[in-house]
Amino acid sequence: EAPDDRLAGVLPGDRVVLEALGRGLTLLDHPDVAVLNLAPRLLDRLPLAVRGGVLVVPVRAVVPARAMGPGMGQDPWVGDVEIADAGALAPAVALRFGDLVAVADLDGRVSRYRRPGHVAVGVVSHGPSPVPGHGVGLTIVLSGPVSALAIDLDDGASLADAVRQLAREDIGS
Repeated sequence: EAPDDRLAGVLPGDRVVLEALGRGLTLLDHPDVAVLNLAPRLLDRLPLAVRGGVLVVPVRAVVPARAMGPGMGQDPWVGDVEIADAGALAPAVALRFGDLVAVADLDGRVSRYRRPGHVAVGVVSHGPSPVPGHGVGLTIVLSGPVSALAIDLDDGASLADAVRQLAREDIGS
Protein backbone atom coordinates (compact mmCIF):
# COMPACT_ATOMS: atom_id res chain seq x y z
CA GLU A 1 0.00 0.00 0.00
CA ALA A 2 1.10 3.52 -0.69
CA PRO A 3 -0.44 6.81 0.42
CA ASP A 4 -2.62 8.57 -2.18
CA ASP A 5 -0.32 11.59 -2.32
CA ARG A 6 2.58 9.31 -3.26
CA LEU A 7 0.56 7.44 -5.88
CA ALA A 8 -0.59 10.73 -7.40
CA GLY A 9 3.03 11.48 -8.35
CA VAL A 10 3.68 8.17 -10.15
CA LEU A 11 4.05 8.59 -13.91
CA PRO A 12 4.25 6.08 -16.78
CA GLY A 13 7.80 4.80 -16.99
CA ASP A 14 8.55 5.32 -13.29
CA ARG A 15 10.16 2.35 -11.61
CA VAL A 16 8.00 0.69 -8.98
CA VAL A 17 8.96 -2.10 -6.58
CA LEU A 18 6.21 -4.50 -5.49
CA GLU A 19 6.53 -6.91 -2.62
CA ALA A 20 4.65 -10.20 -2.87
CA LEU A 21 3.97 -12.46 0.08
CA GLY A 22 4.17 -16.16 -0.61
CA ARG A 23 5.43 -16.03 -4.20
CA GLY A 24 7.83 -18.93 -4.59
CA LEU A 25 6.68 -20.52 -1.34
CA THR A 26 7.68 -24.19 -1.18
CA LEU A 27 6.46 -26.90 1.17
CA LEU A 28 9.74 -28.58 2.11
CA ASP A 29 8.03 -31.84 3.12
CA HIS A 30 5.95 -31.85 -0.09
CA PRO A 31 8.19 -30.49 -2.89
CA ASP A 32 5.95 -31.83 -5.70
CA VAL A 33 3.04 -29.70 -4.51
CA ALA A 34 3.09 -26.13 -5.77
CA VAL A 35 1.71 -23.37 -3.55
CA LEU A 36 0.22 -20.57 -5.63
CA ASN A 37 -1.62 -17.32 -4.94
CA LEU A 38 -1.53 -17.89 -1.21
CA ALA A 39 0.08 -15.68 1.42
CA PRO A 40 1.80 -17.57 4.25
CA ARG A 41 -0.77 -16.30 6.78
CA LEU A 42 -3.58 -17.88 4.78
CA LEU A 43 -1.59 -21.06 4.13
CA ASP A 44 -1.37 -21.48 7.91
CA ARG A 45 -5.19 -21.52 8.03
CA LEU A 46 -5.66 -23.94 5.16
CA PRO A 47 -7.11 -27.15 6.66
CA LEU A 48 -4.36 -29.51 5.52
CA ALA A 49 -3.52 -32.99 6.77
CA VAL A 50 -0.88 -35.57 5.93
CA ARG A 51 -1.73 -39.23 5.38
CA GLY A 52 0.95 -41.69 4.42
CA GLY A 53 3.26 -38.86 3.34
CA VAL A 54 0.58 -37.39 1.05
CA LEU A 55 -0.75 -33.87 1.60
CA VAL A 56 -4.55 -33.98 1.93
CA VAL A 57 -6.85 -30.99 1.45
CA PRO A 58 -10.63 -30.94 1.96
CA VAL A 59 -12.77 -29.66 -0.93
CA ARG A 60 -16.51 -29.02 -1.40
CA ALA A 61 -16.56 -30.32 -4.95
CA VAL A 62 -14.50 -31.98 -7.67
CA VAL A 63 -14.72 -30.80 -11.27
CA PRO A 64 -13.07 -32.54 -14.24
CA ALA A 65 -10.50 -30.54 -16.21
CA ARG A 66 -12.65 -30.94 -19.33
CA ALA A 67 -15.25 -28.65 -17.68
CA MET A 68 -12.81 -25.76 -17.39
CA GLY A 69 -12.76 -22.83 -19.81
CA PRO A 70 -11.24 -19.35 -19.65
CA GLY A 71 -7.91 -19.35 -17.85
CA MET A 72 -6.73 -22.70 -19.19
CA GLY A 73 -3.22 -22.53 -20.59
CA GLN A 74 -2.37 -19.38 -18.66
CA ASP A 75 0.28 -18.71 -16.06
CA PRO A 76 -1.05 -19.92 -12.69
CA TRP A 77 -0.12 -16.59 -11.10
CA VAL A 78 -2.38 -14.62 -13.46
CA GLY A 79 -6.10 -14.47 -12.81
CA ASP A 80 -8.28 -17.50 -12.41
CA VAL A 81 -9.64 -20.46 -14.29
CA GLU A 82 -13.38 -20.76 -14.82
CA ILE A 83 -15.80 -23.67 -14.62
CA ALA A 84 -17.31 -23.30 -18.10
CA ASP A 85 -19.56 -26.36 -17.76
CA ALA A 86 -21.55 -25.95 -14.54
CA GLY A 87 -23.26 -29.25 -15.39
CA ALA A 88 -20.03 -30.98 -14.35
CA LEU A 89 -20.83 -30.15 -10.70
CA ALA A 90 -23.00 -32.50 -8.69
CA PRO A 91 -26.55 -31.04 -8.79
CA ALA A 92 -26.68 -30.49 -5.01
CA VAL A 93 -23.46 -28.43 -4.92
CA ALA A 94 -23.96 -24.66 -4.88
CA LEU A 95 -20.54 -23.05 -4.70
CA ARG A 96 -19.92 -19.98 -2.53
CA PHE A 97 -17.11 -17.45 -2.39
CA GLY A 98 -14.20 -18.96 -0.48
CA ASP A 99 -15.13 -22.62 -1.13
CA LEU A 100 -12.29 -24.98 -1.94
CA VAL A 101 -12.79 -26.90 -5.18
CA ALA A 102 -10.59 -29.55 -6.80
CA VAL A 103 -10.05 -29.83 -10.53
CA ALA A 104 -9.22 -33.43 -11.42
CA ASP A 105 -6.60 -34.01 -14.10
CA LEU A 106 -5.43 -30.39 -14.08
CA ASP A 107 -1.78 -29.48 -13.58
CA GLY A 108 -1.60 -25.88 -12.45
CA ARG A 109 1.99 -25.72 -11.26
CA VAL A 110 3.58 -23.94 -14.24
CA SER A 111 0.61 -23.39 -16.52
CA ARG A 112 -2.96 -24.66 -16.38
CA TYR A 113 -3.46 -27.66 -18.60
CA ARG A 114 -5.13 -31.05 -18.63
CA ARG A 115 -2.78 -33.69 -17.30
CA PRO A 116 -4.14 -37.04 -16.06
CA GLY A 117 -2.91 -38.02 -12.61
CA HIS A 118 -2.73 -34.44 -11.33
CA VAL A 119 -5.04 -32.24 -9.30
CA ALA A 120 -5.36 -28.53 -8.70
CA VAL A 121 -7.21 -27.02 -5.75
CA GLY A 122 -8.70 -23.58 -6.09
CA VAL A 123 -10.74 -21.17 -4.03
CA VAL A 124 -13.94 -19.71 -5.50
CA SER A 125 -12.97 -16.13 -6.27
CA HIS A 126 -15.84 -14.91 -8.45
CA GLY A 127 -19.38 -15.87 -9.26
CA PRO A 128 -20.90 -17.12 -12.49
CA SER A 129 -21.23 -15.01 -15.60
CA PRO A 130 -24.13 -14.68 -18.02
CA VAL A 131 -21.60 -14.76 -20.88
CA PRO A 132 -21.62 -18.18 -22.58
CA GLY A 133 -18.55 -20.28 -21.79
CA HIS A 134 -17.77 -18.40 -18.60
CA GLY A 135 -18.57 -19.51 -15.09
CA VAL A 136 -17.52 -19.59 -11.48
CA GLY A 137 -13.84 -18.63 -11.15
CA LEU A 138 -11.25 -20.54 -9.16
CA THR A 139 -7.95 -19.08 -8.04
CA ILE A 140 -5.58 -22.05 -7.88
CA VAL A 141 -3.80 -22.34 -4.51
CA LEU A 142 -2.32 -25.86 -4.61
CA SER A 143 -1.43 -28.20 -7.47
CA GLY A 144 0.51 -31.40 -7.91
CA PRO A 145 0.41 -35.08 -8.83
CA VAL A 146 -2.21 -37.18 -7.03
CA SER A 147 0.67 -39.21 -5.57
CA ALA A 148 1.61 -36.09 -3.56
CA LEU A 149 -1.70 -34.19 -3.24
CA ALA A 150 -4.98 -35.87 -2.32
CA ILE A 151 -8.45 -34.50 -1.69
CA ASP A 152 -11.27 -35.32 0.71
CA LEU A 153 -14.85 -34.25 0.06
CA ASP A 154 -16.08 -32.03 2.88
CA ASP A 155 -19.18 -29.79 2.73
CA GLY A 156 -17.46 -27.29 5.02
CA ALA A 157 -14.25 -26.89 2.99
CA SER A 158 -13.88 -23.13 2.69
CA LEU A 159 -11.40 -20.34 3.31
CA ALA A 160 -14.13 -17.71 3.73
CA ASP A 161 -14.00 -17.66 7.53
CA ALA A 162 -10.19 -17.56 7.53
CA VAL A 163 -10.17 -14.61 5.11
CA ARG A 164 -12.75 -12.78 7.24
CA GLN A 165 -10.67 -13.39 10.37
CA LEU A 166 -7.49 -12.12 8.70
CA ALA A 167 -9.35 -9.03 7.52
CA ARG A 168 -10.57 -8.35 11.09
CA GLU A 169 -7.01 -8.74 12.37
CA ASP A 170 -5.71 -6.30 9.73
CA ILE A 171 -8.40 -3.74 10.55
CA GLY A 172 -7.59 -4.04 14.25
CA SER A 173 -3.87 -3.44 13.70
